[in-house]
Amino acid sequence: MAVIPKAPKRKRKPREIRDLLAAFDKHFSLLEEYYDKAFVQGDKRYYGEVAGKLRLLVHESRTNTPLLLKLITTFRFDIHFIQGDCPPLEGGPKPGDKITIEQYLNESIGGYRLPNGEFMTLTRKELIGFWSEQLGAAHEDWAIDEGFDYGRYLGVYVYNAQVFIYNLQRISERMIELGKRFRAMVTDDRLYLVAGQRSLDNDPNSLSGHCDMGLYLARQGKYREALVHFDEIVKRDGTKDSVHCSKGLSHYYLSEWPEARTSLAKAIEINPNARNARFFLAAVSAKQGNMEECIGLLIEMRRTC
Repeated sequence: MAVIPKAPKRKRKPREIRDLLAAFDKHFSLLEEYYDKAFVQGDKRYYGEVAGKLRLLVHESRTNTPLLLKLITTFRFDIHFIQGDCPPLEGGPKPGDKITIEQYLNESIGGYRLPNGEFMTLTRKELIGFWSEQLGAAHEDWAIDEGFDYGRYLGVYVYNAQVFIYNLQRISERMIELGKRFRAMVTDDRLYLVAGQRSLDNDPNSLSGHCDMGLYLARQGKYREALVHFDEIVKRDGTKDSVHCSKGLSHYYLSEWPEARTSLAKAIEINPNARNARFFLAAVSAKQGNMEECIGLLIEMRRTC
């Protein structure tokens, strides 16, 4: 009998940072919506949906890289929680201590007696995983983590529903707080930097990576360094008016008027409606003492853009 060879595993291309952020926004907004339906409106049907979104966003396992924790690591944000007033476990963090997100999720939320008499403890992370599986909140990345016997926890849910509901609500509130803090920290400058570094790490020839790094450096006032990236893009693909405009602006802020004029004129040639390019080309004319040309460019800009 012929043996059919297994297809080689294809290396997964890393997702673009903006794609990850778009996915985060989508799932985090759904978490907020499901939380409201479950715990504000009291619709119990949404408990499993809440757990499913928590699993996708913050539940790390051998088969799941959680979206929010991945983004926090990618952006290199240092985000901690403050330990609550619960009596600390021996050797554990004390009230008021800083704890990591992982420490919070791996803390025990209590001990439970199963119907068969067995005593067990459950962490916040285990509760999220258990509830996701038992109540069917699966998603496209979902897979059960081997070695964790979710099935035996079903009896705990049946006999201690209120305890679990309370803890799921508290975890949801902390993770929604975490998501809001993350959103507030993702500024445009930080996004350009992280997106550029990530793209160039994966592909040193990435045009989008050079564009993001150029924009980041220009926004930091490092125009000479920014030009290195804009020049690389123009050398390989000179069809984007926005890149020629960004290059022209960098030359402008370096007081390099002839170079600025050349790049801004090229941007207008590609896109006659490039308003920024027309405005700064008029500014270049003024800097070079050609006020007649400056006024003409501004009138033309008002008429066409």
